[in-house]
Amino acid sequence: MKILIAHYTLFLILLSCDSSQKNDLVKQTDSPNNFSIYTGWQEYNLQGKPREVIFKYERNYEINRENWSYYENANEFWSHSLFNGRLVFDSLGFRTFTSLRHKDSIGIETNDFNNRNVNKYIYDIEDYKIKIGLRQLGVPKFPIEHPYGIQVNYLSIYTPTNDTTQVKFDYVVDKKKIIREDIYVHEDSLTDLLRQGNNTFEKRIFSYDEKDRIIKMQFLPDEYLKDDGFMYKMQNRMVNDIALPAGETNLYTYTYDENDRITQTVLTINDFKVFQEDYAYDNQSDLPFKVNRFTLSTVKRYPTKNMELYYDDWGNLTQRIDIDDNGKPVRWRYYDYEYDSHNNWVRLDMFMEGTKEKSEEPTLTVFRDIKYF
Repeated sequence: MKILIAHYTLFLILLSCDSSQKNDLVKQTDSPNNFSIYTGWQEYNLQGKPREVIFKYERNYEINRENWSYYENANEFWSHSLFNGRLVFDSLGFRTFTSLRHKDSIGIETNDFNNRNVNKYIYDIEDYKIKIGLRQLGVPKFPIEHPYGIQVNYLSIYTPTNDTTQVKFDYVVDKKKIIREDIYVHEDSLTDLLRQGNNTFEKRIFSYDEKDRIIKMQFLPDEYLKDDGFMYKMQNRMVNDIALPAGETNLYTYTYDENDRITQTVLTINDFKVFQEDYAYDNQSDLPFKVNRFTLSTVKRYPTKNMELYYDDWGNLTQRIDIDDNGKPVRWRYYDYEYDSHNNWVRLDMFMEGTKEKSEEPTLTVFRDIKYF
């Protein structure tokens, strides 16, 4: 079951289509971050219409190459908009190909490891044509943790190990509002472990206020997961896995201001708070400049339960302050960006020493080579 969970959290929002089918699609005219159907452009907070993104790294620390991965994971260097490899999108923003640990990214000469981490994605074109007509009001932008975003069915998620995953998203609509989302997962490599046919993985039930804004989203993991728990990867940012046990009441609640902007997101399990984010905005901006985050337990290698996160005008993290239980800042991290003409960053300097004063030289520099349609 752990294999299924790992595949689900990795592939849930990786959508794609075959290039020969594109001409039949309804054209997407909305800005990618405003569109109701969730795409790879939204996942990586990309503006315009990128076709390919390759990440390259320049490390400014004296560590043996074989220890890079451990050191960087141990110090939690990554944010959700980073990727150790190559991404390829179609003209609608869906992923068609990913290559983890691309040799240019980490300086490794051989390509053997890369060959084991190539994935191809194909989604259901007919399902796309149906779901493109579904709309949700006020879809928030990156980096807000929100319940909006319509998923398209996968026909195939293929890996070189010959595992193929199929994912199906069914929606129940009442008075033009989505009130329930049923998620089904079928993976060839787990046939003996799963029930035959469509295997219900999770249900999501939505509640609305009088302005048609989602104020509650309840998670109902399927019962066959109850002995293993349920790992849910937070959707839009650098939040790590949080265990949501099957059979429990897993509930998100959302609060809005007078401008229909989400000001607070809270996750509870059986009415016990395990996660919360509060968003602060400047004037009429629909992107928060500051997020206060609380997690019940320190997930992965976050040193504290509380942190302050600051963002620029494009939703990219610029500063993170970790705060202890007494409200005292204990670690600072800084992120500086250079942007291209599409307002996508092409250089990121990460200052990760943890001191209040920013160092003269970045700990790690990330470059993105972006090609557009």
